Amino acid sequence: MIERRLLMIPGPVENSPEVLMELGKPPISHMDPEFASIFGEALRDLREVFQTSGQPFVVAGSGTLAMEMSIVNVVERGEKVLIVSNGLFGDRFRDICERHGYEYD
Repeated sequence: MIERRLLMIPGPVENSPEVLMELGKPPISHMDPEFASIFGEALRDLREVFQTSGQPFVVAGSGTLAMEMSIVNVVERGEKVLIVSNGLFGDRFRDICERHGYEYD
């Protein structure tokens, strides 16, 4: 048996034995009917976790991708973005705004 270490850092996260067992299974295609069933169940679970009836949107990418998607889908040309920055991620929002030509404070 592999020794489990307690990780007390922002990431990677601890995984339960059940999650580790699932991760040990062979991958399935996103075209497989089993994938559609699993993904649908995950979306239902997300609605419950976030207590919403709306459609969750799962981003298959980095946090930076999600940040950029949020900006380009909410900000209209000519609008000014208010960025409250206390470090790296606020700076990243600034960089994204600059790349897309959005004004910001």
